[in-house]
Amino acid sequence: MPESGRFAALGAARREVATALAAAMAQGVEQQRKLLGVGGPLLERAAAANAHLVGSPAVAAHARYRGVVHDHLDVGSLGPSERRRAYGSVVIVSALLGAVALTDPVPDYKLKMGASLPGLGSVARFWSSLLPGVLDAAGRRGETLDLLPNEHSAAWQPLGPRVTRVRFDQPAAEGGRARAVGHGAKAVKGILARYVLEHPGKLHDVLPEFTWEGWTFDPSGSRRSSRTDEGLLVFLAPA
Repeated sequence: MPESGRFAALGAARREVATALAAAMAQGVEQQRKLLGVGGPLLERAAAANAHLVGSPAVAAHARYRGVVHDHLDVGSLGPSERRRAYGSVVIVSALLGAVALTDPVPDYKLKMGASLPGLGSVARFWSSLLPGVLDAAGRRGETLDLLPNEHSAAWQPLGPRVTRVRFDQPAAEGGRARAVGHGAKAVKGILARYVLEHPGKLHDVLPEFTWEGWTFDPSGSRRSSRTDEGLLVFLAPA
């Protein structure tokens, strides 16, 4: 049910997105393909799932979401205490549901945050008016590590005195500037999230020690407010 899980207050908004998505699925195959970016059997499966979301079978978010980031985070292989920490602290920003915890129920669906739906408009813009009131309040209890991709940052940018953002860069060429890494940073992002769960402590104390397959902390590109703990941590790809 849309009102399930930690962020049940988003239930009405979730129903609105599900209704708009079902309407989009009724517009024909070409519109479905443009919206979802897939074709063939993948499109058929996604369109069928999207057409009947409310009341459809659901599984926990940690089992539903797959991809490079989630596969490298690999919640199922964490130790018991680390897994409990993950269940209590990790939040996934979702185009369909707004926000979910790892144990929240999630139906099978396909929708990108950058999509636009009939009668609803931009999905990211729709959630951007709702998520701050829910998630900023939840984040005030502790530090927030922002690992959101740009598309999802359009729906929610964490605010507050204890928000740390992470950027993954290519090393600068001689005389040049470091360049942000896109798709190639997905694996290290999952590994970094796992590292934080396995090494509790203040983010600015723990994360500079992180290394993985040549990725290293870049103190020259990072910054921190000594008063608020807010800041940016930069990691450089292998040269």
